[in-house]
Amino acid sequence: TNYGFDRFEKITNDILKKTISEIISTVSKGEAAYLHCYAGADRTGYICLLVEALIGVTQNYCDTDYEITSFTGNVTGTRFRVDDTYGGGMYKSGIKYIADYSGTSLHDKVYNFVTSASGLNISKTDVDKFISRMKE
Repeated sequence: TNYGFDRFEKITNDILKKTISEIISTVSKGEAAYLHCYAGADRTGYICLLVEALIGVTQNYCDTDYEITSFTGNVTGTRFRVDDTYGGGMYKSGIKYIADYSGTSLHDKVYNFVTSASGLNISKTDVDKFISRMKE
């Protein structure tokens, strides 16, 4: 299944929930999901952060994956997470947003964000099935 974002589409919790739910459903059925946006950075990188964190990828690796999106030809400027000079795009604000959820690791925080009523409110059963399927 192909999940794309409009070039100027702003990511909201409703869009995140719809996208993450569709990815979870697609993968749980044993199908592949292809995710993209106009430049292959910000929105794509943030959704990938959530997916990677759910399956236990460490924040260091998630950070690196996001920074690699800066090298796509459609991106103007760098999107490094660590330097206010360059902004950090959606990733920086997304990490700050997730930080308010309980947990000691990025996985815990994202899991709680995705499953909590104040977050995306996706069922733990569906998320757990997705994690299991991804780790197969």
